[in-house]
Amino acid sequence: MKMKTKTHIINSFIYVIMTAVSLTMLFPFIWMISTSLKEKTAALQIPIKLIPDPVVFEAYLEVWDVIPLLTGIKNTLLIAAPVILCGTFVSALAAFAFAKMEIPGKNLLFMGLLVTMMIPGVVTLIPQYVVWGRMGLVDTLIPLIVPGMLGNISMMFFFRQFLSGIPREYIEAARIDGAGWMKTFITIFMPLMRPAIAAQVIFWFMGIWNDFLGPLIYLDSESNYTVQLALRLLNSMGEATSEYPMIMAGSVISCVPLLILFICFQRYFMDSMVISGVKG
Repeated sequence: MKMKTKTHIINSFIYVIMTAVSLTMLFPFIWMISTSLKEKTAALQIPIKLIPDPVVFEAYLEVWDVIPLLTGIKNTLLIAAPVILCGTFVSALAAFAFAKMEIPGKNLLFMGLLVTMMIPGVVTLIPQYVVWGRMGLVDTLIPLIVPGMLGNISMMFFFRQFLSGIPREYIEAARIDGAGWMKTFITIFMPLMRPAIAAQVIFWFMGIWNDFLGPLIYLDSESNYTVQLALRLLNSMGEATSEYPMIMAGSVISCVPLLILFICFQRYFMDSMVISGVKG
């Protein structure tokens, strides 16, 4: 068998496997969209029909009146905006200090920060709840915003590894031009970090958007509900009334911001996957 023919057979086999895996991963999402476009009785039919007949958008119109979905989306965005903007800047600045500045004991301090990543988040939930409760800030968005604005350790680690591949000649050139540390970071290193920042912003936004446990603990009023708590109301209602099209419609709507974010940052996200760093 010729080498070229053998290569074509191997590539075809790989494509078949990749297609099968892709369809397997996409099927739940396709089924979710299909169910959201069905009538209530059609959603319960067996065998399942993937293509809805007829196609109805009633669930997408009713879901806004049944649960505070719009309020949940607004509150989640109110949490995500300051956390991502401020938290990303703080994390990037800290990573820059750990990677490029000569600070005594910085490696030991950085290792200490990494050790805290081994502590499960649920362990600190009760102490944090007690602290915020004594401050009278339970049932507000503050406990979900302030901690994130102080930075993210995993993001610091990712940024530090990225910055370690950038030569110090950039810093020396900036010093010659009279730039200080902050100006060097903002004007030179932050633009170089765009692929890494984009990737981390996507992951962090997904974490905030999909967070259920934190809002469940701190928020009691429906006016403060995030999108996941609003969807929980829909799910609870669906258990009694079998409103599966409405549940799926709410789920589809909740996925739209994540899809928009990924599409907007796709180029930077893909660049971050092949980052090798600039070697001096």
